[in-house]
Amino acid sequence: QPLTIKDLIEVARCSKTKLFNRFKEEMGLTPVQFIMNERIKYAEKLIPHTPMLQSVAFQSGFNTYEHFYSSFKKLRGESPRSYRQRVA
Repeated sequence: QPLTIKDLIEVARCSKTKLFNRFKEEMGLTPVQFIMNERIKYAEKLIPHTPMLQSVAFQSGFNTYEHFYSSFKKLRGESPRSYRQRVA
């Protein structure tokens, strides 16, 4: 199930502003950055076992393949396809 800011607000039981401030203070990154990192980590687990990279994108919580591709490349320094080839 995709993780959202709304989920984090409910768990933390605080306002969005307070969540962002405390999260950044404690974790060193924003909740949005944290969620993106978690989605990419999950995608890394799926890529070797899922034939269609578009399917990996949607299963990882991305709405478009393009957003998945650009986020993956930005955070990991390589494309999802290159990652698949390297870990296969």
